[in-house]
Amino acid sequence: MALFTTDIEPVTEEEWFVLTKACELLRLFYEVTVELSSENKVTISKVILVSKALQKHVERINSEANLPEGIKKMATKISDQMKIRFAEIEANPILSESTLLDPRFKKHGFTNEVALKNTTRAIQQRLSTLQACSNAPEEPRLNSTSSVEPSTSSIWEDFDNTMEEFFLTRNSTAAGIIEFEKYMREDIIKRTENPLAWWVDRKTLYPHLFDIMYSRLAIPATSVPCERIFSKSGQILSEKRNRLSSKRVSEIMFLNANLQ
Repeated sequence: MALFTTDIEPVTEEEWFVLTKACELLRLFYEVTVELSSENKVTISKVILVSKALQKHVERINSEANLPEGIKKMATKISDQMKIRFAEIEANPILSESTLLDPRFKKHGFTNEVALKNTTRAIQQRLSTLQACSNAPEEPRLNSTSSVEPSTSSIWEDFDNTMEEFFLTRNSTAAGIIEFEKYMREDIIKRTENPLAWWVDRKTLYPHLFDIMYSRLAIPATSVPCERIFSKSGQILSEKRNRLSSKRVSEIMFLNANLQ
């Protein structure tokens, strides 16, 4: 604009100030987008935390004095939309369980005590189910202290079956609670550390909790990785390479994703 003759009016000092404030407002959204679009790091457990950080950032910008009217309207609109979209985010079981099972965050990722209690209860129930399905703990027997041989009569069959189920449920529930509380008592790790490496080192200590964690922290926070795959496949299956079979394209995509 400075070197060529043009009919475009130059940007005024006031407009530069508006642009500067707009960049300041949107900067954190860009950083969050980059953070949650990663393919090589755990992202799902960060969603609750970054949503809270975005809301605080917008509220801070909106409370500044001498803020341009246009930026104030933008910040208000963004804040209203985030309140709608993130209102019940801690009630989402996938997001809340992922946050609690991330050794970098655990309960410190929650601001809602009710959501924390519900998430804790849900994980403990899943642990109890996994414990009940495993044959690790030995079931207690009702006649273990008696020297009298069990009767062959079916009089006590229903009662014995009911009590065996009771003992099995009680033992599995207690084991699940103990495993979870032991995990919660461990110190949290630094945010820059790899939570998956932490879990691999403690897989034998928390075998059932590890299975639950594996089904949560492996979930990507966004669809960006999938969209990247579609974009790469479009570059591979071009007009000059339109005879490639679907199986060959799948193999090329697999190698491309795993040999980098």
